[in-house]
Amino acid sequence: MRSLIDPAADALWDAVVITSTLDGVDEQRPETDDDWAALERSALHLVEAGNLLRIDGRAIAGPDAVSDMPGVDLEPADIAVLVAANPDAWRRAAREIHDVGVLLLAATRAQDVDALLEGGSRLQVACESCHSRFWYPPMPPSDDAEP
Repeated sequence: MRSLIDPAADALWDAVVITSTLDGVDEQRPETDDDWAALERSALHLVEAGNLLRIDGRAIAGPDAVSDMPGVDLEPADIAVLVAANPDAWRRAAREIHDVGVLLLAATRAQDVDALLEGGSRLQVACESCHSRFWYPPMPPSDDAEP
């Protein structure tokens, strides 16, 4: 996640930035062939990360890995328990990362900013869907819950 998916996703999400100020709208977008080639590599990383995540028996993290934000996200061992309990959902989540990567790959190869933005939105949904099931700790029961 830290070395493959996060950097690739961040590069794709940060590729187009539209800022509205009192002076007008400022747009940052990929312009050169080198800009698009870098984004293409990031999309390929997502495609392959989705493939890697679907390998049966693949470790969730290295043996010494720990959460970067304990209490905000689960420890790797806890994630592994959730994955083992629901491997079909894990494979679907990994497949979605792959499929979004394919979509973003097509967008980068076409140098299509609109498709890049749409793919980035779909990537956000795919990431949060997986995180809500496998990465975030369960929400404590609310005191407002009715009996």
